[in-house]
Amino acid sequence: MTAEEFVSQPSRGGKSPYEKFQTLLADKLRVVRRNVAIFSVMNGPGNRYVEIRYAAHGSPWYQASKMDAIVALDKQEVSIGT
Repeated sequence: MTAEEFVSQPSRGGKSPYEKFQTLLADKLRVVRRNVAIFSVMNGPGNRYVEIRYAAHGSPWYQASKMDAIVALDKQEVSIGT
C-alpha cells in the first residue's frame, strides 16, 4: 500500500484505510475518533511500507513511545492490508 492509497476513498463507499486506522487508534488509546490526529502519511523507502505520524488528545497522557507500544502490541490488527 502506498500513502496515496492509504488516504484515498474506496470507489464503492465504505471507509478508507485512513478512517479505519484512525478508528483503531481511538479504540486502542481509549479516546473518541475526532481526538486522533493523523498529521503525516508518507511512503517508506522503496514504498515497502507507509509511515504514519499521529497524536491523540483528550486521553490519559501517554508518551509517544507508550502510544507506539500500545499500537505495536497487535500489529496484525493495525495492519491496514487486512
